[in-house]
Amino acid sequence: MRYLAIVLVLIGCGTDSMPGGGGGGGGGGSATMVSGTISTATTWSGTIEVTGAVTIAAGVTVTVDAGAMIETGSAITIDGTLDIEGTSGSTVSVGPAGTTAHWPGFTVASGGTLTAHYMDEVGGAVNMADGSTVTIYDSHLSQASHDLVVVEGGTLDIEYSSIGVESGQTDTTHCDTHFDGATAITITHTNISSSAYGSMFYAGSSVDWTYDNWFDNATDVATSPGVTGTFSYGWFQKGDAPSGSGIVAQNMSSTRVTDAGPRP
Repeated sequence: MRYLAIVLVLIGCGTDSMPGGGGGGGGGGSATMVSGTISTATTWSGTIEVTGAVTIAAGVTVTVDAGAMIETGSAITIDGTLDIEGTSGSTVSVGPAGTTAHWPGFTVASGGTLTAHYMDEVGGAVNMADGSTVTIYDSHLSQASHDLVVVEGGTLDIEYSSIGVESGQTDTTHCDTHFDGATAITITHTNISSSAYGSMFYAGSSVDWTYDNWFDNATDVATSPGVTGTFSYGWFQKGDAPSGSGIVAQNMSSTRVTDAGPRP
């Protein structure tokens, strides 16, 4: 039965249900196996097993229901739209399949859109091309194999989220956020923690970094000449908010910002 299900995935439209599999995510003991190009609007719910590289075609929307669990060892490329609709009481989990620690992550192509609410993503990166759009609210991302949010361009909006883990926990991420190109960046009310670099801020202007907590990073922010942004109202555990031409850091908090991170 498992062999037949895999064959159907390969010759069909990209998905098939298979009895058995790992429950979780409200899947009721069943899993949907996914691979290849998704060319029609689709909804993922329950447990989704990504058995090979997935591409969401341009103009196509894949909606992920609250409580879903995505288990993958392959990249998910977004030319269209991936809309992850978790809720406070029913998050969407995304992580590596089996016993592996990492997965290749999301690649959001030019014209592609990733929107995530209440997502718990472990082990993969979010890679943004110029012309892409990523919006992440009330989510938790950690444990990338290298850099986690990598921006070559596009529009990024992260709010009320955590990139990294809490003090006393171990993270594998090298850099929480890495900017080599940008159009518009907002990262606010967010915890940025537990990495070699909280941010490699090498591109971007008028970036909103307000009301964030920076802690347990070897270096909180590394900058390049020409970047501009405001780090005001945030908390830097080591007390070393960035400075320099184009950098604003006013009214800094002396204690951890309480309304940063995913909201209940």
